[in-house]
Amino acid sequence: MKSFLCFFIFFTLTINCHAQKSFTNYHNNGNISEKGNIKNGKKVGDYISYYISGNPKMEAKFIAGFMIEKKEYNESGRLIKSGYMVNGSDKFQVINYDSHGHILSKGFLDNKGLRTGEWNVFSVEKNIYQTHIYDEGLIITHP
Repeated sequence: MKSFLCFFIFFTLTINCHAQKSFTNYHNNGNISEKGNIKNGKKVGDYISYYISGNPKMEAKFIAGFMIEKKEYNESGRLIKSGYMVNGSDKFQVINYDSHGHILSKGFLDNKGLRTGEWNVFSVEKNIYQTHIYDEGLIITHP
């Protein structure tokens, strides 16, 4: 029984190791450009890309090739955009930030990456708030 259990664990680990592969790519200067995991030719799990300087450029999470979460950074390391897949839909909620971390805009992208539905726009200096409605990337209402 003990030998069967050892064989079963070894067999399961072997299958899982072959099913998912890690990858790392490099810039010409030797710094990492991106790293993540691929399963059946699609990104899975955590993924990160880097600027040539070595600072993070984008972090994302994938399930079977579909991005479910994303964070983008400027070259100095500040968060400039974040987003996540809305549960039970094909929409991706996106928040854009200024260089001080204040929210500039917030809204949804459709499965083609086009703005859709309500987008809120903010201005920290003037404390202005506007709402725009989009359909397939085109603005259909103005404030």
